[in-house]
Amino acid sequence: MESQPESRHPMSPIRRFGLFFVFLWFFIGGIAHFAATELEMRIVPPSLPSPHALVIISGMLELLGAAGILFNSARYWAGVGLILLTVAVTSAP
Repeated sequence: MESQPESRHPMSPIRRFGLFFVFLWFFIGGIAHFAATELEMRIVPPSLPSPHALVIISGMLELLGAAGILFNSARYWAGVGLILLTVAVTSAP
């Protein structure tokens, strides 16, 4: 699949704010995985192995996704990845 074509139009202030909000949401969430690993591990379902590794990996993916949405060339796939990650972890109690 091809990535979305780059826009040649300037981003509207509302879209820029939305992009910044999404970036901040996932950036802070990703940092929390490292700053409060023990707390984050509590929401990993007991049926899943290696809660520490899962928390670290998901934190890294959040940070990569947050960084990715800042670049027009990576924005589409970073957004898809963040959506999939969100769906995957939403099942956590």
